[in-house]
Amino acid sequence: MVNKKKINGWRDYAMLVFISLCFLFLIWGLFHIHYSPIRSSWEIKALEERGLEKRAFLYSTTYSSGTRAAETYTFRYSYEVDGKDYKRTMDVDASKYTIYEKGDSIPIKYLPENPKISDMPGNWANETRWMQMIIFDIIAVLIMVYFLFNYRKKKRKEKEKIQNEKILDADL
Repeated sequence: MVNKKKINGWRDYAMLVFISLCFLFLIWGLFHIHYSPIRSSWEIKALEERGLEKRAFLYSTTYSSGTRAAETYTFRYSYEVDGKDYKRTMDVDASKYTIYEKGDSIPIKYLPENPKISDMPGNWANETRWMQMIIFDIIAVLIMVYFLFNYRKKKRKEKEKIQNEKILDADL
């Protein structure tokens, strides 16, 4: 005779491991998806307060098309600070993409304490990133609630089944 309790214990353990891994993935995803815009907002604030203006050489422009929400306009530019060259990439909106062409001189701001951090003034609003974070959060929470709800429902049914078996055994 097979020990049902041992089999169910293994399944319970596997389900708990799966739910725990999902939870860890959720935490990891939330950290990464939230850290980038938060870090960017700190950099933007620093650029607004302490950024030094400079002209940069626009050496490449790229347009990637997908759906309307997934269109990406990218500038690759270089500039020099204290004799050191910096090459950076930034996403821009469609209006800036149409104004500048490859080979143009574009205005940027950089941080004097860390010249690697630079951006084009007025290029600091990225509404879609926050929307992506909210959508990811909602989906992740709904998935976790679904798994936890089903797990608890299964455990409740198993408990009721055991209680019903005990009642039947007691009646005999």
